[in-house]
Amino acid sequence: ISAEGCEGEEFTVTVTISAEPVVADQAVIVCSDEAIGVTLNQSTTTSISVAKYIIKDIDSNGLTATSGVTNTIPNTEITSDGLKDDSYSNNSNNPVDVVYTIVPLSAQGVEGGAFTLTVTVNPKPIVAAQVIEVCSGEELGIDFNASSTIAVASYEITEILIDGTT
Repeated sequence: ISAEGCEGEEFTVTVTISAEPVVADQAVIVCSDEAIGVTLNQSTTTSISVAKYIIKDIDSNGLTATSGVTNTIPNTEITSDGLKDDSYSNNSNNPVDVVYTIVPLSAQGVEGGAFTLTVTVNPKPIVAAQVIEVCSGEELGIDFNASSTIAVASYEITEILIDGTT
């Protein structure tokens, strides 16, 4: 309708609405200082595949990124394996969750709803170095568990150095 009140010809507006990818929440459990090694699950609850992912937020719950590893910076686009080298150091006595908020992105550039990746970072036992002195033929009598901040289930001896003794 014009300013003078004249009605114009009818026309059609066609709007194409592209579907969005929908991805379920995901979780992984790792030990402190280990790469999370996750490949984001690309299966969606719709038929729309995920081309990329956008990291919207990382809540580390007080954990620090392990030095030497470049952790993902929020608002960057990544591929499904873009987080596999991220790692966190957990020096507490309890598991701590690092929560990533991630948005899937279709090949057509349509953002889906955000989902979370929860990485449970388990602490590892820290055993202080110990020096003991015993006489020949005596038992060592070491109680390694007493030196740890976290209960140790077992030990793996990786090397024994013997300086001329049997």
